[in-house]
Amino acid sequence: MKARKVSKQSYVRSTYHVYSSFTRRVSALESKLEQDYFNLLNFERDALFVAQPESVEYKHGAHIRRYTPDFEVTKQDGPIFVDEVKFVEDTLPDDFQEKCYLLTRFFAREDKVFRVMTEQQIRVGEREQNLRFLQPALRSDPPHDEFLAFIQKLSIRKATIADIASLLQEQGLRPCLIRRAVAHRLFRCDLTQPWGPGLQLSW
Repeated sequence: MKARKVSKQSYVRSTYHVYSSFTRRVSALESKLEQDYFNLLNFERDALFVAQPESVEYKHGAHIRRYTPDFEVTKQDGPIFVDEVKFVEDTLPDDFQEKCYLLTRFFAREDKVFRVMTEQQIRVGEREQNLRFLQPALRSDPPHDEFLAFIQKLSIRKATIADIASLLQEQGLRPCLIRRAVAHRLFRCDLTQPWGPGLQLSW
């Protein structure tokens, strides 16, 4: 997958530059919703992805249109998704629906699946807020050794953040391990719930 050269994409919209240590790419995004989708893909890490991949040209009646997807997502042993990120209200006009129909057919001929991803799929509960909080921890290596040393001394398999923080202090470990271990999916939790002392983690 190739991405367009990272630059300011629009003179009227804000541009957000983000880096993924998973894909080792810097990406230029044009909205907070795109940034939230980037954070979700970067956290889940179950597919390779490129933001703002190369543009394509497709036929619309007698005209040739140019289109640049927001993301191209490649699942392991699965389909390649071409994703347009939009708010639900922006997907309702007839001209957008027609565009989606044409793009669905265009990418199907390339064995790709065109999708429209809205805030209903991206912003579920408190997840986008939690993923923004966790993103900085993804820039460091997974704390495997520290995490294993901690849980091997425990007889339980789940506890709240507050309880785990107390247990870490008892073992002389820093509470910041919680954030790093959740970011790297060593601790499991429901990130659609608010982050706080009562959030339950399991391992």
